[in-house]
Amino acid sequence: MEKPKAILMALMMVAFLAGGDNAEATDGEALCRAKKLTACAKLTKAQLGCHTKAMKSGGTVDQGCLDKAAVKFGKAMSKAEAKTPCGRPGTAVAASAKISAYTVTVLDGVPGNGKCSQTKIKTAAKTAMKLLKAVAKNDKKANPSKFSRGFAKTKGKLLKGFSKADTKGGCTVTGDGDSMLETTDAFVEDVVDMPEPDCPDQLLYGAEGNRLRRYDIDTIGSSNQLDDIFIERASIDPEGRDINGETCPLPGGGFVNGEDTGQPNPPAGWGVFNDDGEQVGKLTPTYQTGESQPEPFGCAVNAAGNLFTSSVGSQASGAFTGQLIMWFPPYGHFPGQAGEYPATNATSQNFCKLATNLGTAGSVETDSDGNVYVTAARSLAVWKFAPPFPTSADAAGSCGGTDATGAPAADEVHVSIFVADPEHVGTATGIVQAPNGNLYVSGVLGGLIAEYTTEGDFVRQILAPPDGETALPLSTGHPQGIAVDCKGNLYFADMALVNNNGNLGPGPGGKVRRITFDLAGNTKTVEIVKDGLAFPDGLGIISGDLEND
Repeated sequence: MEKPKAILMALMMVAFLAGGDNAEATDGEALCRAKKLTACAKLTKAQLGCHTKAMKSGGTVDQGCLDKAAVKFGKAMSKAEAKTPCGRPGTAVAASAKISAYTVTVLDGVPGNGKCSQTKIKTAAKTAMKLLKAVAKNDKKANPSKFSRGFAKTKGKLLKGFSKADTKGGCTVTGDGDSMLETTDAFVEDVVDMPEPDCPDQLLYGAEGNRLRRYDIDTIGSSNQLDDIFIERASIDPEGRDINGETCPLPGGGFVNGEDTGQPNPPAGWGVFNDDGEQVGKLTPTYQTGESQPEPFGCAVNAAGNLFTSSVGSQASGAFTGQLIMWFPPYGHFPGQAGEYPATNATSQNFCKLATNLGTAGSVETDSDGNVYVTAARSLAVWKFAPPFPTSADAAGSCGGTDATGAPAADEVHVSIFVADPEHVGTATGIVQAPNGNLYVSGVLGGLIAEYTTEGDFVRQILAPPDGETALPLSTGHPQGIAVDCKGNLYFADMALVNNNGNLGPGPGGKVRRITFDLAGNTKTVEIVKDGLAFPDGLGIISGDLEND
């Protein structure tokens, strides 16, 4: 029944390479792994313990019990990563998911809620914990022979425990020791062999004061945080460009950003930039009547490589003139009239308008099903546009209509209200996909961020000011644009709104803030990334590293 496992062989080989029996680990990463495995061991036992406690009382599992275990696990994992060099951090979420899956498998494999079931579940939990701790101990001080003996002994105790429970009677299922041992063995191996998460070096891009800043995400919160002004505004740098709104990477490299240098001639649009921040083109649509100063803001690229952008339209009053526009590749050059960029009359017909009546349009996001979402603050809503979308900017591509300016417009649009939630969001301004596939939505006026399913169902409140707080700016900030990094951290551009003699607008203390979460999904910290910003509005995340620039 027993067969050599890859985990055992690998660990023994590591130990021998380190110097044989009793080799003391000097590798910081090995010590970090040991601490993480110990944390995994404790969570496994605690999580299954919550379930056996509920079975004993005859009730349902206490969520508070599970949350408490998750919080302790998160703290232990964070502590391990803070005190020892772990390579890339961020394995906590993946490990927690594996432990939760093992919990479900054990509960399914041991049906019933009687004493026999409770005993078997406790035995499985104890075995998994001891096996993980044994690996952790061997990581810290390699002793292959002792490890091998202890590993086999622990597995034998599981078989004996299950057999003893069968003998006492009352078991819904008997003779299940071998299968549970196989399940537990595979789980331990899976956790130990778990690779570090695929999380590349990333930069947070943020527009403020008509310039574009970058923040090295790996250094945020440290004493040597790295950030720079990537593109300076034109009033300071003759070679600069006036930047605003969200930053979106393009397929094949480069990015787009709202750009309105010298408006109204040339008019505002979406600047196309290479990886070095040099503008190589511009995407400029027509704007609706009544927009005294057109403002490009949101952007997103779908899986097919199509770019979707929003223009704000009228803001505080007047008709709804916000737009959602779909652009067709390529984007690496100005696709409009003949002539070198920049043309003062730069307009492009390489687009198709999906909407021209949005109530103060904001951020744009796409999902894996191809849906496109755009916030509309004055509508107190997020709109959802579903495929199919036009394939080209002409009648052959289902874009044979025209808007009030004569620009190409979609023949048919599949649109619905995704979220209209005054309580949890209010003036919807930002939207971004969460790591679990749900969507975060921000409301700038109320200082709110909430999470919703892809069906538009409210999940939880991420950010809200303390009850009764009304003085502006709110202590928790006023989130406009939002972004999520590969580790699941949530960033928002804090407009720091103030009331100036009845005129509500951004104050002098604009910020970029970061929200981190514990493993129970609760907000852990809201920290300031950068203070003293002027009108921070859009964010975006692109692969990169300032440390080696």
